[in-house]
Amino acid sequence: MKRKIKPREQAPPPPRNCLLHLLSALSALIVVIHMAAAFFPKGRIWGINQWAYFPTVIALLAGVIVLLFFMPSLNQAARRGLSSLTSRLAHLTDKLMKSNMRRRYLVYSAFSALFFIPFWLLRERVYFLGDGAQIISRLNSGELTVHWAEPLETFLHIQVFSFADRLLNMDASTLYALLSCLAGVIFVFLTLLLADLLGEERREKAFVFLILLGMGSTQLFFGYVEHYSFLYLFVFAFILSSLAYLRGRIGWLVPLITFILAGLSHVSSLCLLPSLLYIFLVKDKSGESSALKRGLILTSGLVFGLFLLAVYLKYSWTISPIFVPLAEDTYAAPGYLMFSLPHILDFLNQQLLVSPVGLIMLLAPLVCVSAKSLFEQRTFRFLLLVSIFQLLFGFLVEPDLGASRDWDLFSVAGLGYTILGLYILLNLLRDRPRFAHLGLILVLTSLYSTVPWIVLNSNQQKSISRFQNLLEIDVKKSYSGHRVLMDYFNLRAMNAQAQEQEEKYHQAFPEMVLTAEGTRLAKEGALQQALQVYLEAELLAPKRPEIHNNLGHVYLKLGRLNLAEAALRKAIELSPHMHAPYVNLSDLYLWRKDYDRALDACKKAIRLKTDSPQTYSNAATIYLLRGNLKDAESHFLRALDLDRNLIEAYVGLGDIYFQRSMPQQAVDMYRTALTLDPNLAMARFRLGMTYLSLNARQEAKQELESFLLLSPQGPEADKAKEALDMIEKSRTE
Repeated sequence: MKRKIKPREQAPPPPRNCLLHLLSALSALIVVIHMAAAFFPKGRIWGINQWAYFPTVIALLAGVIVLLFFMPSLNQAARRGLSSLTSRLAHLTDKLMKSNMRRRYLVYSAFSALFFIPFWLLRERVYFLGDGAQIISRLNSGELTVHWAEPLETFLHIQVFSFADRLLNMDASTLYALLSCLAGVIFVFLTLLLADLLGEERREKAFVFLILLGMGSTQLFFGYVEHYSFLYLFVFAFILSSLAYLRGRIGWLVPLITFILAGLSHVSSLCLLPSLLYIFLVKDKSGESSALKRGLILTSGLVFGLFLLAVYLKYSWTISPIFVPLAEDTYAAPGYLMFSLPHILDFLNQQLLVSPVGLIMLLAPLVCVSAKSLFEQRTFRFLLLVSIFQLLFGFLVEPDLGASRDWDLFSVAGLGYTILGLYILLNLLRDRPRFAHLGLILVLTSLYSTVPWIVLNSNQQKSISRFQNLLEIDVKKSYSGHRVLMDYFNLRAMNAQAQEQEEKYHQAFPEMVLTAEGTRLAKEGALQQALQVYLEAELLAPKRPEIHNNLGHVYLKLGRLNLAEAALRKAIELSPHMHAPYVNLSDLYLWRKDYDRALDACKKAIRLKTDSPQTYSNAATIYLLRGNLKDAESHFLRALDLDRNLIEAYVGLGDIYFQRSMPQQAVDMYRTALTLDPNLAMARFRLGMTYLSLNARQEAKQELESFLLLSPQGPEADKAKEALDMIEKSRTE
């Protein structure tokens, strides 16, 4: 009997082959998802439906072409053609760059400068991707101020605009677009440096460069009107300089400086702090540890931490809830909780938009390859810290996803894990024959997602269509978006579109229509009618803070102080960063003569950038009562900057100048107040007493007599009579 010979078992494919196949399959899946999403312009697929705004035939044809390059023969032919096309140029640039480092930087600079052309030609057109429309308006009108959350970005744009407007009469939108494109040129230069750092061969460097340039977050450099372009640039510079430091190429001061610049650009970059501490606490490449370096960093970290604590203790009341709510939703986001399906889908949309292949480059190795050896590498640990905390920031922090989905706030979050994915692939696959095949697939997949994203934002009609579709995802979140779109149509005399948008707004937000009606009635003095309208609006939207603020204002006007205080406190509870409730509370507490709480409310309203002149006047009045003449004067002057006809500010300044023994200036202030209101009794009395101090007895007599005619039984009547008696006696002597 013959022995049965068992067939020889085939060895399992190497893990790296698994990684190649898995990444190819996932890339194909991403392309197919984009193709399918082209049929659904509406709905919660806003991060992957860029092709929905182009003819379907073009979207499908482009997708099929990309998928064809997954075939090895076509992929190889394409790479061979690209290699032949670029070989001569590469030979020339290599020759130039090998001579010395300075020439290399010059070549990189010239190459980067060329990118200004596509950045400018494909720049954003309608400013719907963020708060661009409001920012442009505020900068043009001089209302934009340095904001605590993004001080460097706002300061930079304000200062450059001041110079450009004076020298070139440049509009704010043009300035933002110009600075955005220039930031993009610097980003391209830094990307070339990172490609040099991570890649060994030319194809590896090209792979790194194209993946980073093919990220959707590069929209920030296409004339983007918002305060995130330089944040992205500085975060990228921090990661690049940190990697160079870990490889012993530069000192530790450069990563520290870039981190500080990123932190000043936007507070969100503080999520990089753990990675900063890591690179400074590990040993140098030589194996030695610098006690001075660690001491400086720990001291700086302590000072920085104490500074943040002080800022938080002083301003924490102004900040809305930082994290996506776990249980209790809000007016603008009913049902939008941290682990709700809408939030998870928005998070995934966000990642696929800003980095189309970043997540699969990071996650696929975890399935196919043991990452134990990678964990031993300092570069891997650093990038892992960057990725983890950026992703946590993106998932946990309240995005306030509005009409256009707040993608730009989290655009930086894709950098960490994308660069980490590139680092992993180069470590695991650079010696694999099919690495170049996979590289082309990943680049084409990324471009298939990002190119339509860039193009649609450079087209007015496509941008408007996308914006209108986004308004329908979360209705309550989109109330501000409707207003932005209506303003856009009205400014361009697109009357039919503006009318249609207004009708949609009225249907979607009946509570806002009621609020507007209540405001009109209150201004006309019909307080009881306004109260009823606001109460009706409150029933429709009990979590709308503006309604509670308006209710509090009406209750205050009606003298129902307890109800007013309760309504205003409710408005603050729902939205701590609104200044209007604090303005009304300052009036309420001043009415009660509760000066401490009134002043506290004034200070909070002022910190929130109130434009209410009455609030500055209230604060000035309290400072004057307490004898703080300097602060009283500055607040009265600020009130007059906002309203040149605020009578009480002139009276208050007159009191200040009188107490400072500056009677002539006091006379000027009182007379200005009386020009605005000749029947202001107290101003007559104080002007009369000031004339008396100047020994201008005839003028004093005239003003005091006018005062007594206006207020014969007033609290100062006796003093006025005594002064008149004294004037009369001096005449007879």
